[in-house]
Amino acid sequence: HYVRPYAALALPPPQDLRDRRFGRMRALAPWSPWIAYLLLAAHHREAALATGLVFAVVVGLLKLHRGILMWITIGFFAAAAVAVIGLDNAWTARHLGFLANGALAVGAWGSLLVGTPFTVDVARDRTDPSHWSHPLFIRINVVISAVWALVFTVNAAADLALTSGLLSNWAGSAIPVATLLGAVVFSGWYPKRAIRAASEGNA
Repeated sequence: HYVRPYAALALPPPQDLRDRRFGRMRALAPWSPWIAYLLLAAHHREAALATGLVFAVVVGLLKLHRGILMWITIGFFAAAAVAVIGLDNAWTARHLGFLANGALAVGAWGSLLVGTPFTVDVARDRTDPSHWSHPLFIRINVVISAVWALVFTVNAAADLALTSGLLSNWAGSAIPVATLLGAVVFSGWYPKRAIRAASEGNA
């Protein structure tokens, strides 16, 4: 039996500035290939794909991340680089946004189907191992992973609609920005809310 069992799942702040910076780096590591890709893709598509692939491999080699997201990321950038840079495949080049979000959506939904939400890999780096099997820890990650899976699905559909001429350029740009920002905010808010609600219910 625990005293306030859910309070222990709260993520304590790192002890010093170096720990905080390292924690942020590890949290950003799985997303760094995608961030690098997005920063370069508008004007340097081939360079963006190559950079994303390099970042993905480095993150894997340095063991900054593990799990399904890492493999989805490496697989996407490797396949896209071969298709676009090596084979000059016009369809792949035109639909990179749809394919990227589709790959992430498949990985996110797949992780839920096999019972291992993809956000668990990041959350474990910030949570004591004794809580990894806690029902609340698992439920929080199921909910957050489902939100991200939905975001990736919506963005894949928006990208496909944009390339098909069903969405304006403005809408095609605004939808992914809005959904991603919403998912980031939700991911920071929901764990605290769930832990607080569970603690109050078991006080």
